[in-house]
Amino acid sequence: MGVRPIRRAASEFDGGSRAVSRPGRFDAVIFDCDGVLVDSEGIAEELLAEMTAELGGAGCVDRRALRRLRGERFMNGVRWLEGELGRPLPPGFEDDFRIRSRRRFPRELRPIPGVVEVLHELRIPFCVASNGPRDKIELTLGITGLLPRFDGHIFSAYELDVWKPDPRFYVEVARELGLAADRCVVVEDSAPGVRAALGAGMTVFAYAGADDSPPALPAGAHLFREMGALPDLLAAAPPPAGT
Repeated sequence: MGVRPIRRAASEFDGGSRAVSRPGRFDAVIFDCDGVLVDSEGIAEELLAEMTAELGGAGCVDRRALRRLRGERFMNGVRWLEGELGRPLPPGFEDDFRIRSRRRFPRELRPIPGVVEVLHELRIPFCVASNGPRDKIELTLGITGLLPRFDGHIFSAYELDVWKPDPRFYVEVARELGLAADRCVVVEDSAPGVRAALGAGMTVFAYAGADDSPPALPAGAHLFREMGALPDLLAAAPPPAGT
């Protein structure tokens, strides 16, 4: 396990914004990374389709089929791909994928439309929590110019040693933040992430963007398509039960 994130008081998360926490509302927003902060999902799916085609999988695994892997642990994706191809992937497939991704990110990666403005507008503490390794989170946030907004407020499953869709992922994030789970709002774009957050007792906003066929999401998540609408959605959300 890597170095664990530094535990911080909720009032420190957003660099001292005004009105950090309002009575009766939530104490923190937890953002997923891929597909919520950075527009990386399409890049990953295109690359996986290319790599499986190179292995003789053309026509077997296309980009639309690969959408089901959004939010999954990479190892689970490997198992699914092997089932589709009917044979094991070659040794080093994950390393090759990550190397090739890092080559494409500087040319192609962009922040999710509207997210820069949202982070500037939010007056509630926020952090990022992802199934990805820390170096990838920091790389993608750095390329898109978002890293300074999350410095010291990054949580990786590789360091927490638990992965979405296990609810313990978000339970552990809340514990590290020093907050009750039901005082946290999670912004996710995938079924595994939504299941993890709902299972942890958190309020979930599911970002679908312009996707014409968003994944089926568990009941209980609030679907929205414009990232710029998030501050108003948070302000209109009912307070957590018991407050």
